Amino acid sequence: MLALRQEHRGWTFPARLRVGVVARSQVELTITDAPGPDPALRADVVDALVEHALVRAALPHDETGDGWVLRAGALLPDEEECAWLHEVDRAVRLRGLLAPHLLLITKTGWYDLRDGSSKTWKRLRERRA
Repeated sequence: MLALRQEHRGWTFPARLRVGVVARSQVELTITDAPGPDPALRADVVDALVEHALVRAALPHDETGDGWVLRAGALLPDEEECAWLHEVDRAVRLRGLLAPHLLLITKTGWYDLRDGSSKTWKRLRERRA
């Protein structure tokens, strides 16, 4: 989360869909420019993203990975983000894997679509050893 805040100093940045393991390895798609409401096209794009994640080993074959949307704004998922994350869930289940967390992540917190859990913060600091 700290990396997100450091990477994007302003309040706006393109929304991105990521698949992989948070804070380790992942593949990314900028969804601001991606196809919008066409469900078949969205399914094809997410299938390709998940397959790419498996080939790059960003999504482990023997572990679970996650799907998440990074974007600016309020910590309330909209219909479009839910559709993208549900496609990630479908694509990983189709391959016999699990994605236990389907997250919306903003600069102020995260929200898990699976169980409704969330966490917010006002100020993040880097931990020093």
